[in-house]
Amino acid sequence: MKKVLYAAVATLALSAASATGALAADLIAEQPPAPAAPPVVSVFSWTGVYLGANLGYGWANADVSDNNGFVGGGQIGYNYEFDNHLVLGLEGDMDATGMEFGGNDVNYTATGRARLGYAFDRWMLYGTGGVAYAKAGDFKDTGWVAGAGIEWAATDHIIPGIEYLHYNFRDFDNTGYNAKADVIRARLSYKF
Repeated sequence: MKKVLYAAVATLALSAASATGALAADLIAEQPPAPAAPPVVSVFSWTGVYLGANLGYGWANADVSDNNGFVGGGQIGYNYEFDNHLVLGLEGDMDATGMEFGGNDVNYTATGRARLGYAFDRWMLYGTGGVAYAKAGDFKDTGWVAGAGIEWAATDHIIPGIEYLHYNFRDFDNTGYNAKADVIRARLSYKF
């Protein structure tokens, strides 16, 4: 009888262990699938050579016979971006103008400028300054230029922007006139 009792207890114990194991297996929930990897977002780089055109308006200020007028021309430059934010660059431009200094048509202006910008991915705010050259009739002179602008990389290559520049020529070509001009212009550049 003891053998039957031991056999019954053993069978009961094994059944309980099996049932407990089955319950424990039911308690383990299936793991949800791993989340999908986030999409790769490329950060725009401002580093590179660019070439473009600009069109705007200038306000001349040398004496009472000055005239304001449209300006337009082209620019070429190079930017280098550090640490995805700081942008250093060099730019040269040349614009034909409809302005007058002291009754003389300002045939064209040209500048060579440094640019220091701060990039927010595809947007960049920058300050700029350097040397300016202007030819007005038979007169020509070298002065300085400074300004600021904002650019937006619409694509990896097309970059529109707006720029303000202040030109200053002290004693323009020894005429006694201190010629100044303020220009605001829209820009469109192609970055290679």
